[in-house]
Amino acid sequence: MPDPDDKLMGALAEFAAGAGHEINNPLAIISGHAQVLLSSAESPDQRRRLASIISQTKRAYEMIADIRLFGSPPEPSPETFNLKKFLDRLAADYADPDAEFPACLSINYDESSVPEEICFDRRILRMVFDALIRNAFEAVAPQEALIQITVSSDAESPQCRITVTDNGPGIPPEIRPRVFLPYYSGRNAGRGLGFGLPRSWALMKRTGGKLSLDNDGFVIVLPLSKHE
Repeated sequence: MPDPDDKLMGALAEFAAGAGHEINNPLAIISGHAQVLLSSAESPDQRRRLASIISQTKRAYEMIADIRLFGSPPEPSPETFNLKKFLDRLAADYADPDAEFPACLSINYDESSVPEEICFDRRILRMVFDALIRNAFEAVAPQEALIQITVSSDAESPQCRITVTDNGPGIPPEIRPRVFLPYYSGRNAGRGLGFGLPRSWALMKRTGGKLSLDNDGFVIVLPLSKHE
């Protein structure tokens, strides 16, 4: 599947950054007034309505945080770390029954070519995996999500390729070209608020990596230094 059009994504990012800032201000006023009223409200019905207002403004804050992150991804902070240990930790976190999105991760390595260490922004890479796993969990629920992560690299290309697949129904062909567009109606693709995948796409591009979708599933490409 081709990447989203750069001009379109650039325009969306610019809109997201500006709109996120402007919408935050009235939300803060609404939430603040509702909290003041809630502190003195005596009627159960009144308290319920005010609590609902506060809850919805919090949800809107979370959406705006995603908008602003998409519009202005943070400066990357690359560090050298062991990729296998990183993925083992990821699998252990999601195997925890108390995890928000419990999932079983199976990790396969092409031992002959997988680098021992990579230099990348570890926090951003974790955010991208979290988004893909949440996407799989929502698509598969209420079943347990079974996710396969396959790691390989090409000796002739300074890149590490990580393919992520799951036991869900798959993304319908008509949705696939739009899967990285913000707020595209993707509930049937398991995308929650609709910003996890676009945000991940923008973060990967910002850090010099790449997130795409092909027939095998989601593909993360990490750059490797030439000496690896």
